Amino acid sequence: MTDDYNQVVLRNTVWVADDGLGIQGVVELEETDFGLLTKNMAVDPDFQKQGLGRRLLKQAEQLARDAGHDMLYIYISEAMVENLVFYLDHGYEECERRLEQGVYRRIYLRKALL
Repeated sequence: MTDDYNQVVLRNTVWVADDGLGIQGVVELEETDFGLLTKNMAVDPDFQKQGLGRRLLKQAEQLARDAGHDMLYIYISEAMVENLVFYLDHGYEECERRLEQGVYRRIYLRKALL
């Protein structure tokens, strides 16, 4: 949330869902040492529960395939139980839990892209 998004869009792949009236959602992909990471995915609360998150996730997976990746990673906060269920329901598997910077409890998930 403190990222300089002018730099983010230069450095990473960012895909925006926009209905012409405003941004509804966004997904950001970042190349890392271990593979392609879905660094950020968000849906405007006014557009949640309408399938946009699922469509953004499918778009991220297709962008990863198009870039030659056979795996896509994502991390979430341990506190985001609803998000964990969402990703597990969409074929992701938990691969690691980490305490980062002594504060952030994160769950890393991955999905093989067939």
